[in-house]
Amino acid sequence: MKDASGLTYADLAARTVALGNPKGAATLSQAAAGHRLPRLSTAEAFARAAADPGDSNAQRQAVQKISDLWRAAAIGRAALLASEPAPAAEKYQPRRTLEKLALGLRKMRARAGQPTLRTLQDLSEAAGHQVAKSTLHLVLAGRALPTREQLAALLTAFDAAAGPGRSAVRSRRQWMALRDAVESRTRPAPPTRVTGYGCLDGALDEVLERRERKEEILRKVGKLAEDEDRDDYEQGEYRLGATTSRAPWEYMDDDELAAMEEEAWDAARTQQGGRDLLAKLRSQTAGS
Repeated sequence: MKDASGLTYADLAARTVALGNPKGAATLSQAAAGHRLPRLSTAEAFARAAADPGDSNAQRQAVQKISDLWRAAAIGRAALLASEPAPAAEKYQPRRTLEKLALGLRKMRARAGQPTLRTLQDLSEAAGHQVAKSTLHLVLAGRALPTREQLAALLTAFDAAAGPGRSAVRSRRQWMALRDAVESRTRPAPPTRVTGYGCLDGALDEVLERRERKEEILRKVGKLAEDEDRDDYEQGEYRLGATTSRAPWEYMDDDELAAMEEEAWDAARTQQGGRDLLAKLRSQTAGS
């Protein structure tokens, strides 16, 4: 197209500015070098600038031609990924993994014509839930798990990018189920709630239950105020080994706990040193 136009890259860059989609001369030169696939917007701007500036029909045809070539090149680059066999070690690993989900999404993107992240972002927004380009990059790389809303919008975007009459997604329900399975496998287990006092034989539980019933009876007959002897009661539970109140060290942060532990070690070392000195003196006294 450049040779047919007879223009330099600087001239083409000036035309892109006039046509409202400015591209630099270096960008246009790299696009035509063939070392890597340029952005679709760059290729379309190149084609529009190289066409007859006074013929809108010629510009439209040039853009359509370059768009078809760009899609074919993108599919060719992604063909290896789309036909990539599962690794031999996968049969020994859990089937429902984040990597498997990401690989499936990359294959669907390839079947859709390898749309750009910007295109997928716009199509997902049209589907009702925009997925940002940065999020798309992480999801397709297998470094982030999409939400249900993000995945649903992304699958819709793949089908929209594939064009009318084509489908890049073969089973939406299957991919949603895979996503849910990955989330359930990676979600941390809920903390175990302890309802008793930790006694294996239940003796302490029985003692405290009888004490609570007695306290309730005394309160009903007016012999025990609502807050009477509450502090003594809780301290009694601590003496019995119950944990209905927080211990003093539970209010400390990490630095305070470290200082408390260091003081305990110093006290232990001092006590041990005193014992060693006392034993030494006794041995000397016995020897004399």
